[in-house]
Amino acid sequence: MPHAVSLLHSGETHHHIALSDLKQGTYRTYSVASARVYHAPFGAAHSSWIYSQRGLLVFGRDRSTQGSDASSVGQGSSEVAKYWFRLVDAVSGRTVWKFNIPAGLDYKKDKPFFHIFPGKVRVCVVIYYRLL
Repeated sequence: MPHAVSLLHSGETHHHIALSDLKQGTYRTYSVASARVYHAPFGAAHSSWIYSQRGLLVFGRDRSTQGSDASSVGQGSSEVAKYWFRLVDAVSGRTVWKFNIPAGLDYKKDKPFFHIFPGKVRVCVVIYYRLL
C-alpha cells in the first residue's frame, strides 16, 4: 500500500498524496513543498532554462538495514542514508522526476524560492511556489 504524505499550508489545510513507488518503512521524508523543476546545459544563460515538471517536491532518504556486526548501531542494525529529491504528481502520486543527492552537492539558494544545483549532465533549478 502506498504511503501517504501530508503537506501543511497556513490555515491548517492538508493535501495528501500517495508515494506509489516507495514501499512504506523503506524511506524517511523530511519535507514536502510545491515546486517546478527546470533544467539547462552547464554554462547556459538563464533565458535558456527549459521547464520540465511541476508537482510536490519531496526531500527524503532511503533506509536500509545492515546485518548485525560490531560496528552497527542499536539492536544489530545500522541506518545508511541515501538522500534524494522526488517530484511527485499531486493527483496520481507517481514520481515524475528523481534526483539522487551526491555527497558534496553544490546547492545554491539564489532567492528564498529559487534554488540551483548541478545534475549529472545539466543544471537543475527548483522554483518553490504555493498551491492555490
